[in-house]
Amino acid sequence: AVKGVLPGSPAATSGLGVGDRVLAVDGKRYGAERVNFRDLYFVFEGAVGLPVEVTSVKGSSGGSAKTQKLLRVREPAVDDLVWKSARVVQRDGKSYGYARLWGMSAEAALAIVDMLSDPKGAEGSRPNLAGLSQIDGFLLDVRGNIGGYEPNILPTFLRGQWYAADYYVISPDAKRLTPPPYKPLPVALLVNSGTASNAEALALKFRAHQIGPIVGE
Repeated sequence: AVKGVLPGSPAATSGLGVGDRVLAVDGKRYGAERVNFRDLYFVFEGAVGLPVEVTSVKGSSGGSAKTQKLLRVREPAVDDLVWKSARVVQRDGKSYGYARLWGMSAEAALAIVDMLSDPKGAEGSRPNLAGLSQIDGFLLDVRGNIGGYEPNILPTFLRGQWYAADYYVISPDAKRLTPPPYKPLPVALLVNSGTASNAEALALKFRAHQIGPIVGE
C-alpha cells in the first residue's frame, strides 16, 4: 500500500495516492505473499530518466488495475520539501504551524529548527508562513516517512533545549558558549503505518521524553 507520495513527483502527477495498492513493478507482482525487503525497497532504484512500469489500483476496493510508466527523477532536497509543506492553519480561534518531514536528516531537522527559532524571519520571507510568529502550537507530520539519519537535533530542540554538540560558539577568550534553554511550543506528532526507521525512532523519543502527543497508527 502507498503510505506517502512526494508532492510534485512522477508518482503524484500520475495520480497515485495514499492508500492505493501497487500490484506490480516492472512485471514483478506483489500480493499476499511475503516479499524480500530488498525487492520491495529497491525496486524503484535506478538511473535518473529511466522509466519504471507500475501497475496499481485505487484504494483497497479492488477496482480495475492501471498500468503506467513513470520516469525516475532525482530525489529533491529534504529541507526544500519541509519548507514547501509548511503552513499556518486556523482552528477554533487558535493558529497552529504545520510541516511535513520527508526523510530524516540534519537538513530536514534544521529546517524545523530555523522555522521555530526565527518565526518572524520565516514569515517575512515565505508567504505560506504568514502568522507563524503568533502560533499556539505546532504539528509535525512524519506519515510515510521512511527514515534516514537523525542526529537528535530535532527531539532535543523541541524539548526547549539546543543540542549542545551542534550549537555553540567559541568566545574571544576561547570559552564555549551554548545558547540558553527557551520555552518550547506545544507540539504533536502525526504518524501512520508508513512511519519507519528513524522516523519511528523520533516517535519513540516523543513518547520517552513526553515532548507531545502522537496521533495516528
